[in-house]
Parts: sequence; C-alpha cells; structure tokens
Amino acid sequence: MTTATRWNITRCEQHRDWMLNLDADCPDPCDNCTYRAVYELDVPMVARRRGGPLEPPLNANDRIHFRVRSQRTRLIREAVLVAAKAARIPTGSHLTVTLHYRPGDNRRRDADNLVPTLKAACDALARGSRRDWVGLELVPDDTPKHMTKNMPVIHPGPGDRRLWIEVEITP
Repeated sequence: MTTATRWNITRCEQHRDWMLNLDADCPDPCDNCTYRAVYELDVPMVARRRGGPLEPPLNANDRIHFRVRSQRTRLIREAVLVAAKAARIPTGSHLTVTLHYRPGDNRRRDADNLVPTLKAACDALARGSRRDWVGLELVPDDTPKHMTKNMPVIHPGPGDRRLWIEVEITP
C-alpha cells in the first residue's frame, strides 16, 4: 500500500506560524512568502530471503540476476508512479528528491548503497529520454537542470522499518 503526505512550506518572517502546516496555505500571503510543496511517498520494500526482514529492493552491494534486478526496478517505478498520481503532485520547474530509510535497528549502514533505489524512484517521476519508459513527467528529465537528487538519509534507532522519498517541488 502506498501513502502520500503533503506539506506546504513558506519562508516568511511575518508568517512564521505557517512554516509547516499540513495541507494549509498562508491565509494572508505577502510578497516575501515563497511556497514549496513537499510530498512524502512510500517506496516498497522486499524480503531478500524467505521469512527475512523487509529491506530496500535495490542495493549497490547486490549481486543478483539481471531479471530479479529488473523486476525490483519495475516494482519501485510502478509503486512511486501510483503514489505520486494518488497524491496529485503537480508539475514544476525543479524537483528535489531525498530517499529516507528507517531500518529498525542501529547497525552501521552506508547511505550510498541506497542510490540504486533512489535512481529508480527518480526515473518514475521524470519523463527521461528513453522511449520505452515514460515516467510521470513532473519535470522534462532527471538531469541536474530539472532534478536534484540528495544523498539518501538513514534514520537510526528502533522502530518500524520504512522506506520513503520526499519530493519537493519548486514552481
């Protein structure tokens, strides 16, 4: 199941109370108010071995068969595409995408191992140059001109395992 959450963020000293409000706009915007819409979309996780814990579907250290890798990439793209459509994310001039992972424990992990998962999620949001895969087309391409891909963030500590992306839209 995919979920999506939206925040409106403004950076205005006069309207400091409206800095982070869920689905609410500033009631009296001024010329200094700059709105950015931030969406949070869940990314599916997979069990790498039977009965094992859920983990990110793609990892830079994986040595898996190309068919399995292709299936997991398709899983990520389709789930992000469905979640973004459900959230009704508007098109913009620039996207900033950050992948977040809460593994549920405090073991050491490298954030750069999650980059393949981030790449598949970003491909679902942009059109891209390939004819065989058409993304959501929120931006024309996932090049740095139209999309900033931040390094994945790993949240330590116990809790529920979760994998999600934050998509910030600049109009």
